[in-house]
Amino acid sequence: MAPTAMKLTFLGSKRGKGIIASVLVVGVLIIGAGLSQNSAEIEAESRAASEAAARLEDRRVAQAEAAQATAAAKLEADIVDGDALVTSAASFLTESGSYSTVQQALLLQAAIDALSVALVSPTQDVLAARMQSVRSAVDLIGTVEQAASRTAAAALEVTNSDYLAAARAAGKTVRDDVSGVRIGHEYCDRLKNFADTSHELLIIALLNEFDSPRDDAAITYFCPQFVEAREIAARRIVNGSYAVGVDIPAGTYRTLQGVEQCYWERSTGGGDIIDNNFVSFATESLSVTVHDGEGFTASSCGVWTRE
Repeated sequence: MAPTAMKLTFLGSKRGKGIIASVLVVGVLIIGAGLSQNSAEIEAESRAASEAAARLEDRRVAQAEAAQATAAAKLEADIVDGDALVTSAASFLTESGSYSTVQQALLLQAAIDALSVALVSPTQDVLAARMQSVRSAVDLIGTVEQAASRTAAAALEVTNSDYLAAARAAGKTVRDDVSGVRIGHEYCDRLKNFADTSHELLIIALLNEFDSPRDDAAITYFCPQFVEAREIAARRIVNGSYAVGVDIPAGTYRTLQGVEQCYWERSTGGGDIIDNNFVSFATESLSVTVHDGEGFTASSCGVWTRE
């Protein structure tokens, strides 16, 4: 019998079938064991993932509860601060009534009212905003000293503005506001230096004897202590030539005592001499009366004062 036929005969025998069955059972058991092991691993991984997710959720919930507790505590503290701020701001509003402006007082009162409403049903953001509005309104009013400083600054700004307007109206060239105000103050400083030396020197300075044209606007707004001296100077003239009725008013003008080498002259509008005199020395003062339409010239005579 051929070998192949013998193998088939064996497999078909009772013994061969038993061996085949045993092999199949073993294979099934091996496959089943492998499947069981894979299922256990998958179940373990799934359980571990679920436990990790649960821990993350617990942590998230704990953090949310902590944040909520913190926010609640912050809100409670802000409510206490808000109540105290309403009381202190209302007291400040009364105390500052003597120096705050109407607009500042109304602004603070409105802020206090808004904060009081926010405290009825408080929320974090709204309450914080209302409290800041009250603080800003209080800061806007400030202290008595701050209010006085603001008032002085505002008054100075008005004074500077008025000076610049008057200076320009008088024909003074003002390059810009800042330099214009500075020049006006510098003129007053020079007058103060003259006044510290002597009153007569101040008068001479006001007569434009020191190549510094009189700045009447500066005197009016920056150094009004010299207004009286300016009025005295307005009645005086110094050496020079004048058209009576145009440059100087008509009237009688008198020198100081003790003039030397003094020459004066009255002339017609056309330049003809009406009267003149040269005085080498005079212990008493000299006087000359001039009329509208005449010319008047004086040299080395010092200051003339209109009577």
